Amino acid sequence: MVASAVVFLTMGILSGYCAGQDVFPPGPVNGTLGGNVIFKTTINPTTLFAISWTFREPPVSVVDFVSSLGPVIGEGYVGRISLDNSTGSLELRKLTLIDNGPYRVALRTAAVSQVGSTSLIVYETISNVTLRANVIDLMELNDTAIFSCSVSSGSSPFSYRWLNGSSEVTARYGIQLGDGGRTLTIANVTRYDQGPYRCIVSNPVSSKPSQNLTLIISSEGSLSPVLPAGAIIRIVIRVLLVVGGAVGVAVLFIRKNGTNAEPMHRGGSQQPVYENPSSVCENPQQNQSPPLPLTEMQDFKSTYDTRIM
Repeated sequence: MVASAVVFLTMGILSGYCAGQDVFPPGPVNGTLGGNVIFKTTINPTTLFAISWTFREPPVSVVDFVSSLGPVIGEGYVGRISLDNSTGSLELRKLTLIDNGPYRVALRTAAVSQVGSTSLIVYETISNVTLRANVIDLMELNDTAIFSCSVSSGSSPFSYRWLNGSSEVTARYGIQLGDGGRTLTIANVTRYDQGPYRCIVSNPVSSKPSQNLTLIISSEGSLSPVLPAGAIIRIVIRVLLVVGGAVGVAVLFIRKNGTNAEPMHRGGSQQPVYENPSSVCENPQQNQSPPLPLTEMQDFKSTYDTRIM
């Protein structure tokens, strides 16, 4: 008896006067496989005397509600739905791929009936994104890198985003995106192209990154990879610090030991010879050689007079 009354009322609503066709915001409604979704109407909370939700064509009853009788839930939806009696909004839980399709609602107040329709698309979340490359050790200005991004599970459509470190990679001269963004080609790689690459794959309900792949780029005639400018600068600074420290130690050693240098004697002569020219002399007179003995002066004068004559 109750079911017959509900069916009769539903037919009356669907065939009666309809006003305010924009019952739903623009669709479709996207849902996640195994998740929940809400078909939210644009109706302000009010007293609704009857609500009828159907699925597909020919219509399959999801739920029928009459204020005096309560809800009647359709087969396959028991335990999966919740109905807002004041707005007509419907929550559908434990989504399956079978739930994909069009949905229709008919609402009746004391004065007016409204009908609206929308559609549901159930997506499988993305998982196991894999990044591959033809080669990762390349020669600068000579080799080409080709990346490909694949997904083991998930519902299309897919969108692809490419990153080198934290910088986004977009198509430009020498860089091409192909197969709907699934592949990345870098022709004649340069040192600026090296770094960790990854792809991020998205669909309307999920997003998943791949693992990183690092390009190593060597310059021509070099067996080692080209270092980034920042790394070269850091190496140079460290070398300069080491050299500067060594020079400082050497200067301190010379200053400390030079002032205590012992005079050296050559050829058995008693005349001192100072071998440390770097000593700091505050009195210029201290650096002058001692006067020659009188006998040596006389010998020198005789030799000089003989050469003149």
